[in-house]
Order: sequence, then C-alpha cells, then structure tokens
Amino acid sequence: MSTKQAKRWLGVAVVWIVIFGALAVLGRHYDVLGGNGPPPPGPGGGQPGGRSGKDGGGSGGAPPVVVKKKIWLDVSRATIRFSPGTASMRPFCEADIKTLADKLNADPQCRVRTIGHISPGSKPEEELQLALDQVKEVGSRLRDKGVSDERILTETSTKSDENGAYGVVTCIVEKKKEGE
Repeated sequence: MSTKQAKRWLGVAVVWIVIFGALAVLGRHYDVLGGNGPPPPGPGGGQPGGRSGKDGGGSGGAPPVVVKKKIWLDVSRATIRFSPGTASMRPFCEADIKTLADKLNADPQCRVRTIGHISPGSKPEEELQLALDQVKEVGSRLRDKGVSDERILTETSTKSDENGAYGVVTCIVEKKKEGE
C-alpha cells in the first residue's frame, strides 16, 4: 500500500470515527431525555383520542391533555476505584464518597445511581458478582454517611465507564425535575 492510499484510508477512518462519535452523543442525549421521541402522528394528526383541530376539539371541545413526566438531570459524577479483583475501595476515593453524600444529604430531590462496570473476563458470573459487591460497598459507605436506601439505585453494565475503565463504580447524582 502506498503512502497516498494509506493517507486516504486514514482520512476515511477519521470521518467514520467522527460520525459514530456524533451518533453516540445523540444517543446519550436521547437516553437522558427518557428515550422517548415525539409521538408518531396517527389519526387526528397525533392529538390524543384521535381528535383534530387546534383546540384538540372535535366533538366536546376538550382541551389537549398535557402529560408531565419526571426527568432526572445529572448533578455530578464520581468514579470509585477498587483494588484489582476485589471490592476493597481505594482509600483516596473516600473523599468522593463524602462529597456525594454531602450533595445527597443537602438536597432531598436528589438520588444516586451506582453503576458497577463488569470487566470482560473468562468467568462472567464471577465478574458480575464482583461488580455487585463493589456497588454494594459504595452503597454501604453512602448509608454510613446518612443517605437513605431508597435514594441509592444500583446497576451493572458490561460497558466500560466514560474513561474506558472496568472494575470501577460510576456514581451519578441526579436531581428530579418536572418536565412535559
């Protein structure tokens, strides 16, 4: 392969990386909004109950129905690291736990999602159990600092965290916001 061909292929690869990166950002934005796009138009131009007209009207002249849903907005994030292959939190992460707990205790409208990132290994069951143990350790530390159980959500993910790391717990403090 000549240098000219290599440069052309490199340019094509860069374009695809940019396109897929943009799609990933749009996908993340779509997920943050609840994964719901606009309702598909149906009979009556997409109006509830199949009514048409600018007042939602048809027979009866009822106003259109506005449905409010809860949207959770990210307030802050932290990555909690562990000694490799264990649920022993690294000592320097204790400050992150304290910061998370302080934010949660200061605002009752906040909750925290703790996401254990499962390392791709030869024993998926063991990796899942390790991720669950790590998430439980983070939850235990938050409870010790006064955060109630119902405000600590736990998840696992087979994807790496935003920095490409596995074997960590991502903590996302979210605040409830009323949306339409």
